Amino acid sequence: MMTEKPAFLYLGKVEPPTVMTGETNFLDLNEVELYGWETFKNAMLIDSMVRGIEAGDDFPPVHVNRFSDTEYRLTVSRDGGHKRAVAHYITGRPLKVKIEETPPGLGIGHPYPIKDILLVDDQGEYEATKMIDPNYR
Repeated sequence: MMTEKPAFLYLGKVEPPTVMTGETNFLDLNEVELYGWETFKNAMLIDSMVRGIEAGDDFPPVHVNRFSDTEYRLTVSRDGGHKRAVAHYITGRPLKVKIEETPPGLGIGHPYPIKDILLVDDQGEYEATKMIDPNYR
């Protein structure tokens, strides 16, 4: 039985790292550093996403800029992706990403590592979000 090669690249343990801008890739957040700008997220929303990941739910890709083979940043111009990134980091499962061109002169700025985002108590955001998006578990 012949298996087809996946239509994505798995980044993190590939030597040498290969990145295709605009293509769907997967980042191993234990092997690369992913930065965002938010410092905390709702623990109930993250838990809901973790349960979805563990159940095999397919999440849309997170848009990132690549700064080096081991440093990526969530793009500011998209929906962020902080919750998806944190949930994938917690589960240890690769995060689906689309790597966008890094504009010339764009520095990594004042990044905050995804792995350091604090989980905070819910203040009603979970129920409000679930009403808008019933995909939350």
